Amino acid sequence: MVPSRLIPIPLPLVAGSPSQIPNSAVTARGRTQQRAAVQLADRAERDARIAAAAARAPEAQVAIQANAERRALAVAAAELAIAGAERAERDANAAALEDLLSAVRALRADGLTVARIAELLQLPVPRVRQFIKQARTTGTPAAPPATGEG
Repeated sequence: MVPSRLIPIPLPLVAGSPSQIPNSAVTARGRTQQRAAVQLADRAERDARIAAAAARAPEAQVAIQANAERRALAVAAAELAIAGAERAERDANAAALEDLLSAVRALRADGLTVARIAELLQLPVPRVRQFIKQARTTGTPAAPPATGEG
């Protein structure tokens, strides 16, 4: 015997009829599977983003540490440069002051008055007196003060 094939006979479709229920269940199942597939894909993308962010974090921490070390080295170098510049300024000022005191000593040795020295050096008289006092305590002794210091 040959198996017989059944030929489906279309039934009239009425809302809520038993023939529509399997179709709507299949459609609902299909939509559920599609939503699950989308959610699965979204979850996979999210997991990939999380893994990528987690992988970047240690690199960023190393970069932050390197930046802090670079800044510390720059600050230390700047502090050394400042200290060197201050030392050079002090040395240059000390040499210039010694030159100025030497000039005051020489002018006093030549018998110039405080007023004349102040005029020649374009300094106030009290400042010249201060230099004369300093010149006496440092360096070679100056000549006795000339008369008429005014």
